[in-house]
Order: sequence, then structure tokens, then C-alpha cells
Amino acid sequence: MKRRLFPFRAGMALVLLSVSLFLSCSVKERRCDCPGWLQLDMSGLDHQRFPQVNVNVLSDGGFRFNELVPFGGYKSDYIIEVPREKIDVCVSTVDNAQQPGVVIPLGGDCPEVYLWGDVLEYTSELRKDTVVLHKSFSMLSIKMLRDDGSLPYSLIMEGDVCGFDNAGRPLDGAFRVNARPDDDGMCRVRVPRQKDASLTLKVDDSGKVARTFALGEYIASSGFDWSLPDLEDIDVTINFSLMSISVVVGDWTTTVTFDVEI
Repeated sequence: MKRRLFPFRAGMALVLLSVSLFLSCSVKERRCDCPGWLQLDMSGLDHQRFPQVNVNVLSDGGFRFNELVPFGGYKSDYIIEVPREKIDVCVSTVDNAQQPGVVIPLGGDCPEVYLWGDVLEYTSELRKDTVVLHKSFSMLSIKMLRDDGSLPYSLIMEGDVCGFDNAGRPLDGAFRVNARPDDDGMCRVRVPRQKDASLTLKVDDSGKVARTFALGEYIASSGFDWSLPDLEDIDVTINFSLMSISVVVGDWTTTVTFDVEI
């Protein structure tokens, strides 16, 4: 059965919902066989920053809904027919109609994803929620320094979060991306929201790992909080001459020294 979508204004939508529920479900029918409704208030979104959003709804019973909605479709309340069971809801800025959530391909960094997610239990015919998109990635700006100016290295970023599940939570999986510093020793990598301090940074010298940094631990010691609704960006400086690595988050700075010849 094709699911019906009603991007009407709230007053009109609620009237139609009441009529539809009255006509479609009699008192003799099992309650679980009658449709329910999900009403998402997305009127507070900045349409200039987010000209379209991806709405994704799934349930354990096999229900799946996915639609890329332009601003004209979400500027008022957005209503979807859903089953009367627990559902996972994710609204994001990533066009991922072929799969639930956001999955980062191995070898790529995280997209600039802003998202909102929730798990909604069945409590009534009409479930309501307000969508507020949050910055769910952090831009790592990595600066490599060396007195003699030579930087024959590339970097490998690895982690245990490969994206976001169908409720917007960090998704377990392999994350790996290679980055080559430019002539100024600078490179940038976007990483998704993390669950722990397992993120690592490896220095690759002609195919051989010369050094592995416990970057997640250094970030944690700088005061960075991966659970904040909107993630900050991070500056990392690796100084081979002074044998140190510095992590800067806002006004917080952590410097770790190491003993290694590169």
C-alpha cells in the first residue's frame, strides 16, 4: 500500500487526520491494523542554509519511508502515515534515498551533515515532534611542521564510527580516510560524531606507518565533548622538530610530546 503524505498546514492537516481515522478504523478493527500519523514541525529550519532535507522513517516491522523534501514541502507541518509501532526518525541534509541513515564510504571523509533523529514509541494515533538540525561533524584542520621544510608524509585517519543510523545515532563501522598535506603542511578531514576516544592518526612514510597518534585521547584531554548538540571544529598541529602534537579546541589546548625519529 502506498503511504500517504500530507504536507499541509497544521489546522487543515489535523481536520483531515481526524476524518481519515474515523473513516478508516472502526471500533471492531484491531487497533494495530489502523494507521498512525507522524507530524514533524520543521518550520524553524533555515531554508537558506537547508534548501532541502531528507526525511527517513523506519520500523522493526518493515515499514520504510524516505523522501527528499524541498523547502516548499517542509515550511509548514509535515505529516506522514506510519504504523502504530516504534519508529526511528532521521531528518538530515544528506541526500541518501537509497539507504537509511548516513553511511560514509570507506576512504571518504564525513559529509557536511546536519541532522536530527529520534526514536518514537507508539503512544497515540498522532505523534508530534519538532525538528532542529545539528552540526554532527567536526572539521579537523591538521598542520604539519618541520624545521627543514620537508614533508614527505601522508596522513591516515581511522575510527570506529562510519556514519549515523536510522535514528541519527553514531553508527559502528570502519572509518578510514587518507589526506595529503599541501605545500604549507596543511590538510583538512571531516570526521563524524564519535562514541569514544578511539580515533587514531597515522603518519605514512612511503607506504610505511612511521607513527600512530592516539588522537581521540588527545582530543578528549583538550576538553572536547562529542555529545554536544553542535560539534566544534578542531585544530591539530604536529611539530616533528619539537616532537610534539598540539590539539586546539576553542580556548582549550593540549600538547603531548613524543620520542620518535622520523
